[in-house]
Amino acid sequence: SETQSEPQPEAQRSDDDAVGYYEAGVEQYAAGDLEAALDSLNNAIIRDSAYDAAYYQRGLVHDGLGNWDEALKDYDQVLDLDPERSEVYPARARAYAGLEELEQALADYSAALEQNPDDATIYFERGKLYKQQEEYDRALADFGRAFEHDPTNAEAIAQQADIHVIQGNYEQGVIAATTALEINPAYAWA
Repeated sequence: SETQSEPQPEAQRSDDDAVGYYEAGVEQYAAGDLEAALDSLNNAIIRDSAYDAAYYQRGLVHDGLGNWDEALKDYDQVLDLDPERSEVYPARARAYAGLEELEQALADYSAALEQNPDDATIYFERGKLYKQQEEYDRALADFGRAFEHDPTNAEAIAQQADIHVIQGNYEQGVIAATTALEINPAYAWA
């Protein structure tokens, strides 16, 4: 009788198999099944080691699992394969921030903004890092830009309110807080 063993990666497999594993990984990630997504994406990469989208998606999975070092490796691999993948920079910035390598994170957010200067989310995320580093003027500017590009972003104005209070500018803090509540009356201060 024949013994069964675990399937081994086969060099002759087609790219369609890599695509199938990738698509499964994307669906599993969206459903919140990160371990299954990781397994599927590993299989996609085994079958096609130059599959930049699979590395990017696996980086997002590692990000979700808090595996910052592994996420960084995958994001770096994507950029090695395709330096034009602009969505990698904010993702890699999150991984650097997770490792508390804030200067690297700021550099990647800045690189992302060079490619996407109207992206409110990137300004907002970079603003949070500036605030964390107590670079309040830069944080205020980035939260302001986030709001300019997304006038529904009550959180950006609330962050400005918080900074104004930290700096002792209570009147400006109240004005900003009032604006945030006008934008979103359900806004809850954390």
